[in-house]
Amino acid sequence: MDTRAQWAVVIDSGAEQAVQLLPNGQLALPSSDGRMVLVDAATGQLQWAGGLPSRIGSLDILELDNATMLASYTQTGLDVWDLADPNAPAAHHVELNHQTSTPLTLGDGALFALGSQTAQFLVGRELVLVDIPVPAVPAGVREQKAIAVDHTGWLEIDQTNTPTHTALAGLPEGARIEDARVLGPDLLAARWQTPEGSVLTAHALPDGAVIGQVPVRGSGQPPLASPSGVAWVWDDVLITAADVTSLEQYTEEGTSAFRAEVVTDTEVWGHAGQGPARLPLDTRQLQLDDPDAQLPVATLDNSLAFIVATKLEDTILHALAMQSPSPAPSDNGGDS
Repeated sequence: MDTRAQWAVVIDSGAEQAVQLLPNGQLALPSSDGRMVLVDAATGQLQWAGGLPSRIGSLDILELDNATMLASYTQTGLDVWDLADPNAPAAHHVELNHQTSTPLTLGDGALFALGSQTAQFLVGRELVLVDIPVPAVPAGVREQKAIAVDHTGWLEIDQTNTPTHTALAGLPEGARIEDARVLGPDLLAARWQTPEGSVLTAHALPDGAVIGQVPVRGSGQPPLASPSGVAWVWDDVLITAADVTSLEQYTEEGTSAFRAEVVTDTEVWGHAGQGPARLPLDTRQLQLDDPDAQLPVATLDNSLAFIVATKLEDTILHALAMQSPSPAPSDNGGDS
């Protein structure tokens, strides 16, 4: 990467975790003046601004009643902004039936797992409450239905609370479901407890065909996803529509195994040993980085990498041209 920024913007201090690249090529970020903003990721030009909520969760673009909305999924519900208003007020907050939840956000929207075998998901502008049949676990949303997984297959639960069951192929012998996630519209990943330990499987939807399986340790961390939903990392396993691959095989001599921290549409970024590294999705050849390099929070079309750095009391998001791994950026831009 070129260490001189193509563009740069001052963001809210300590808010780098809230910077997210959306599939439409916009970059969402909390600005230094207390707004939630969308900028053109390629140019840094401001395209929309709205009121900043107290908490920012996973972001999504929704079509609700023919209106394009920005949604933020958090443990307490969701916040939505109307993107037709170029300077929107505070987001509209939609409360859950329970004080807190686990939002599962990698499918078609979010499934808010409330515990006690219940969940909520958005239908139109309302959150619908559904039951998750015992012993199934909630997995996400697909085609306006809640998705769950039990010891034999996956369930679609519609807004009338009616479940439909489909078998999953290639399940491990004697498997008990531990956790599951819908990954985009056509993929499901599940972690199973077997007599030999935990195993992760991936399945094509809707037929449930098995894509692959690998043993895992079960870290309990939520999956990492690329902005356009072409790759995911869960429990140190790289998951695509074509295969599942344990990242533990990417180990340089004398270092610990590669650990993913950021997934883009072209690469997985993380650390191997004490140093940063990246794994291109096409070559699957691990590349060790300069020890002083910073990991990007996102990348755009393999052309720009977005790096957060501090300068004096400012927290600055830099857009750097991608050429090769690089150390921390210098400031060569201003506020949007």
